[in-house]
Amino acid sequence: MKYFGTFKGGSAKAWLLAIVRNAFYDWSSRNRHDAVPFDENTMDGNEAALDPSTDIAEDRLSLLVRRRDREMVNRAIATLPVDAREILVLRELEEMSYQEIAETLAIPMGTVMSRLARARDVLRKKLVRESGREKAGAKT
Repeated sequence: MKYFGTFKGGSAKAWLLAIVRNAFYDWSSRNRHDAVPFDENTMDGNEAALDPSTDIAEDRLSLLVRRRDREMVNRAIATLPVDAREILVLRELEEMSYQEIAETLAIPMGTVMSRLARARDVLRKKLVRESGREKAGAKT
């Protein structure tokens, strides 16, 4: 709330996320420690609600495949450089517009677009490589 006077209009979401982001980076630089990865499986209760009209074996297999894919994506995202991971999360998970991301990160919109394109390309390559490893491991 101490920064409320700095809001000059525009996207309140971008303004607030910029404050949260800067506060996190300030805190993180003062408190170096090992990061604890976010485990979406323990935070997401959607998988418990299985549709009784579907075959249980198919549903469990589908659940395992979705969980494996989600873990693979999370691992790949976690290996991205911070700036690439940050911009990808803001766009794809937070569903922010390019303009909101530019405001949040205090960078030009063209930079948002180019960083996002590079981040998506790196992520795609990592996922293709990881998927190939999993397929090769399944055959042996």
